[in-house]
Amino acid sequence: MPDREKDDFLGDLLAAALARRATVEPRDGLEEHTLAHIRAHARPFPLLRWLAWPALGALAGAVVVAVVLELSPRPETSPPAIARIAPGVESPALPSLVEPAPTASRTNARQASPTAAPRRERFPSPTPLSEQEVLLLRFVREAPPEALATLVTLGHPIEPLKIQILSIPPLIIDELKPVRNEEQGG
Repeated sequence: MPDREKDDFLGDLLAAALARRATVEPRDGLEEHTLAHIRAHARPFPLLRWLAWPALGALAGAVVVAVVLELSPRPETSPPAIARIAPGVESPALPSLVEPAPTASRTNARQASPTAAPRRERFPSPTPLSEQEVLLLRFVREAPPEALATLVTLGHPIEPLKIQILSIPPLIIDELKPVRNEEQGG
């Protein structure tokens, strides 16, 4: 048989088999039996089952973070450093924290509160010089005057700051033209 006749024969055979199946009706009660089987084996709350996995994952992550934080080494905490006066340096005299009794001549409403912190004679408090400051001080002391004068003249002269007047040109907007839509036939 040629290939075309084989294909036609197989097609006819398949069509006849499907036609016989199409005329067969399902058995009585099959649908009810299938639905009853599905209801009997249905699991309650499938949504909660799906939500349990992300919740378990989050719980496991929280446990891992808690364990890592608990087992991680903590830096040693030391008591705060207390400022001490260097030997050979006199401490400044601090004013008394006790306020004198008010007299009849003191009627000023802006009196100092008794909890005010003592004021130092010099503010800010002196701090040690940095390494750069020490080097600059030594250079200024040891350099000859001619070198210092040369450094001063090498720098640019200080001129007053000049700020140009700000000018913003006006914005020009061309007239907007309507957009033609090709679907409207325009």
